[in-house]
Amino acid sequence: MAEKSSAFEPVEVELDKKRRLRFTLGSLRRAQRRLDELRGEKLSIFKILSPQNQDQLGPDEIVVLIHQGLLADDPALTEEQVENMIDARNMEALALKLAEALGGEAAPRAKGLPAQEGSDNGASPLALSPGSTSGRSEGSS
Repeated sequence: MAEKSSAFEPVEVELDKKRRLRFTLGSLRRAQRRLDELRGEKLSIFKILSPQNQDQLGPDEIVVLIHQGLLADDPALTEEQVENMIDARNMEALALKLAEALGGEAAPRAKGLPAQEGSDNGASPLALSPGSTSGRSEGSS
């Protein structure tokens, strides 16, 4: 099967072996649905990944996000397999790779883990712009 082309190259991560992490809008939608299911409430994936919440990512969010990002290369992969691949001692490096795969440099931190000295806790790559709209389009009600 031919590899799908993408404007962005997948990010390589070292887990049980070298794997490729890539997010599409589809994988983010699936992650949001799975997290809604786990939490029993609806919360936008963009809110979950926003700067205000980046230090609130818990194990569920991390496993779901990484699982969805890995599925393009390994569709048979399960969340349980992913959670057993992640070593807690490597969480900060994995958070950097996750942020890179999401299109930014700011690393989401796992809940309870302190920020590394010198780490950049700037805006999330998926934070929504507070800018204004261009107004109502013609024909809208």
